[in-house]
Amino acid sequence: MTATKPGITPFLWFDGDVEEAAKFYVSVFKDARIESVHRPAPGKAAQSATVTLRGQRLHVFNGGPHYKLTPADASYFSLRNGPENAVWTYEQRFDEMLALKGLVAFYPDKVDSIEVG
Repeated sequence: MTATKPGITPFLWFDGDVEEAAKFYVSVFKDARIESVHRPAPGKAAQSATVTLRGQRLHVFNGGPHYKLTPADASYFSLRNGPENAVWTYEQRFDEMLALKGLVAFYPDKVDSIEVG
């Protein structure tokens, strides 16, 4: 079994059944497994899943038809000795996002304070 690689965790956005997508990825790649599946309630369709493919963790997310993709791709980062995916940024921006150039955002429920230095 391959250990999970630290660093960037890709998020894949779906408009539909993420559990089916997760099962498909696991069927295609050797040394792959579904780590978790999140449902809003028992018997409801999965909202997200975490899959590890050959040591690379990725999240699949059901954005549904009411949330449209933007031309920007957010990148998520984990903190060393801290929570996963606590920081995000838009590395490829579009005109409406120029105000965010060079900035990162921290999820307040994952980070209380940060020391830069």
